[in-house]
Amino acid sequence: MNMKVQITVDEDLMKRVDEYADENYMSRSGLISLALTQYLNAKEMVGAISRMSFALERIADKGEIDEQTQQELADFQRLCVMISKTNMQV
Repeated sequence: MNMKVQITVDEDLMKRVDEYADENYMSRSGLISLALTQYLNAKEMVGAISRMSFALERIADKGEIDEQTQQELADFQRLCVMISKTNMQV
């Protein structure tokens, strides 16, 4: 479902958005949606990579994968799949 929103954006930024959208055969809304999706995906991935680092450290320290680490690995895999599907749709 699509929603209409009203936002206030700096005039120079909006000119850049419109130019980029025109050059890439996109609508303004399409470009803004794409940018927001990529920004949010990147923020989520940074957190997931940090959690993955700690999970790998626990594996190295213990020499085994405990239940918490298995869950974190599964969560990371789900996030990667979700982001890859999102990127293919855009």
